[in-house]
Amino acid sequence: MTKVRSQLQILYLQIRDDPTTRQEELGEFIRYSQLEEGQLTILNVFDRPHFLPNCVDNYDALFIGGSSDASVLQPDQYPFVEDAKSLLNYCVDQNLPVFASCFGFQLAVEALGGQVIHDPEGMEMGIYPIGLTPAADQDLLFYDLPNPF
Repeated sequence: MTKVRSQLQILYLQIRDDPTTRQEELGEFIRYSQLEEGQLTILNVFDRPHFLPNCVDNYDALFIGGSSDASVLQPDQYPFVEDAKSLLNYCVDQNLPVFASCFGFQLAVEALGGQVIHDPEGMEMGIYPIGLTPAADQDLLFYDLPNPF
């Protein structure tokens, strides 16, 4: 049975330590996803650095936010990095939709076999347009987004 947007339940993997930034980012996810706050369950890795990949069971999707406080290139300093990679791989294995922004995108690159490098000379910063595939027309989260966005 297909769910409507108001029925979706999302696990939101938050990688923010600062309370103000936590609230700001949550607000942006709610605003742009057009979901209600009660539809997102927050798993903040600074509060809970260790978790099992199946913590996403019973959710319809995973959102992964950004971080001003951590780097995927420092898993020894940030013990949640490896658990978060396992979570991403589990989502792939379960065919569970994932939206990853900023730190989440870097985490996905590492989890799926790519490599994030630190290059202070050629850092890619900013906002870039993202295009949708034809499958987005049938996706509950992306069907009504402009293309590109």
